[in-house]
Amino acid sequence: MTSVNPWLALPNGIPSHGLTRQLRAAHQALITTPGDRQGRRGEVRPIVWDSWRRSLGSGVDPDGGAPSVDLVDDALRAYRDAHPLAAVMPVIRKLLVEDAESDKMIVAITDAAGCLLWVEGDHRLRSQAEGIHFVEGANWGESQAGTNAPAIALALDHCVQVYGSEHFHRRVQPWSCSAAPVHDPMTGELLG
Repeated sequence: MTSVNPWLALPNGIPSHGLTRQLRAAHQALITTPGDRQGRRGEVRPIVWDSWRRSLGSGVDPDGGAPSVDLVDDALRAYRDAHPLAAVMPVIRKLLVEDAESDKMIVAITDAAGCLLWVEGDHRLRSQAEGIHFVEGANWGESQAGTNAPAIALALDHCVQVYGSEHFHRRVQPWSCSAAPVHDPMTGELLG
């Protein structure tokens, strides 16, 4: 698969059934023959293929349960309150969340390890996302949740899109997502 920008999931911005079938076949081939390092690599973007391999290497089961929810209630509130991104959440809400609610999208903010700190936006979609544990306090790092945009953005320190069947975990394949890493402007430290 060739695209102008390897970080964009869809070269022309339009999903297709053919691409979905191609990705699912490549995913299945990798899962069933993990020792075959090359397999159908040419049919998948290199950043996605490499993430699938890392996910397999971490023991992520593509058909297994949802990511764990590591922080809840008071522990989650305390962690969020102390996180450097808490100070900019009013700006994020103004610039992203308000539009996300009207555009039927979700905005999620993670920490540097992939723990979802805030998940806001369209209420119906957030309710659906609960079924895959895309909820506050859940660990969506690559070693826990497999290939997804927040995990790749954190692992490779680059903005990225992940289209449906590019997700490693099959339960997440109906979703598409985009993510960008956020750094401390003074120190350059990855914050989420």
